[in-house]
Amino acid sequence: EWASDRYCLGLITNNVDRLVDNTLPLFGLHEHFRFYVLSHEVGFEKPSREVFAKAREEASAVLGAPVAPEEMLHVGDNYAADYCGARAACMEA
Repeated sequence: EWASDRYCLGLITNNVDRLVDNTLPLFGLHEHFRFYVLSHEVGFEKPSREVFAKAREEASAVLGAPVAPEEMLHVGDNYAADYCGARAACMEA
């Protein structure tokens, strides 16, 4: 809650189940995210740059202004998919 009041939080997932529709609401987490990027809808999975570019595009749309990659921070649990993917897309990780 603290972070969602201060930052534009989004979610990038490679999950094919409807995490956004099922799991997040179950735990009351969906209200904290302003956008979602689902890899199967983008057509690329993390660590692909395209999925991170889509997240940047979504953040820019939500904020109504362009967001530079270096202004974004990606936090994840998989070194190769999350850390390396975000860094390859010029994002902080």
